[in-house]
Amino acid sequence: HLNLPGYPLFILRGARGYDSTYLVSLTTNSKPIGVLRLINLRAQRKEPDVGMPYTIGTPQERLDREWIAYHQASASSALKLSPSPLWRRHDALLCEYLPYPALQNELEQHPERAWALLARTAKAIAELHQRGLTHMDVSLANMLEDKETGNIYFIDFEYSPARNINSAT
Repeated sequence: HLNLPGYPLFILRGARGYDSTYLVSLTTNSKPIGVLRLINLRAQRKEPDVGMPYTIGTPQERLDREWIAYHQASASSALKLSPSPLWRRHDALLCEYLPYPALQNELEQHPERAWALLARTAKAIAELHQRGLTHMDVSLANMLEDKETGNIYFIDFEYSPARNINSAT
């Protein structure tokens, strides 16, 4: 299904919540070619508390949102804001692998840089909003940074704004 020149190797990267995330490569020593999010269709998610600004949605809605967000956020050749989407089906999505650390790591290692870090991320969030995207789980754990260029990339767009949230609210 992935049109690869060999059989892929899937390395479990995380299974927080209800999805599993895998690094996909061709051999154990090769650079990963993508990150696969596999939806557990049997897992039942608890609805968010009343008054929360996000909704979780069905597995299909979550993948649809993430697929569209990755397309919109990675579309600009001048400033990509997310990995490029590569492939999907009803229960899985594969996006480009970006070898950058989460900004959460920087905050934990250098808490004295918190204000500078927040200023940089606020600019990236504003750019995301200019593209018509709202990240409903925006956190430093869902933001990667290329240390050479300073570019910030967003991942994990699965949550949607709650039904009563719109651009005016």
